[in-house]
Amino acid sequence: MKPTLYIIRGLPGSGKSTLADLIAANRLADEHGRGQAIKVEADQFFVSSNGHIETYNFDRRFLGAAHDECYGRTIRYLRSGHSVAVANTFSTKREVDRYINGLQRTGLSSEVEVRVILCNGRYKSAHDVPAKAIEKMRERWEPIEGELIYNGA
Repeated sequence: MKPTLYIIRGLPGSGKSTLADLIAANRLADEHGRGQAIKVEADQFFVSSNGHIETYNFDRRFLGAAHDECYGRTIRYLRSGHSVAVANTFSTKREVDRYINGLQRTGLSSEVEVRVILCNGRYKSAHDVPAKAIEKMRERWEPIEGELIYNGA
């Protein structure tokens, strides 16, 4: 089974995390334990846990580090044969191209299938992103040729 990189994009509250969860739950591993999809998000960088309770503490100063860490985990999982459902805003083509170019730089482009999925659902943002921030994201939004559209369940 060929690993797949699912690049899941959309504004806050569009259903990205929910779709990534669905893909991770439904993409089963082969007999060698490879192929199962793993959910990766930059938001995971801001989650801490004491073993019982998870806390989300967003700090804009670390947003670049969060995206770098997300990208690195994605490439590592793909190199180990897993599929990855990476769910971030990905508002520009450049943000999507970072992942696609990374596959080429690491020699994975012929081994990994890529699917770009735009989530268009309208739900409440899980992290209470301010409306002003969402509007800025909307203003810089760029379409990606060939992306699939997901409107939610």
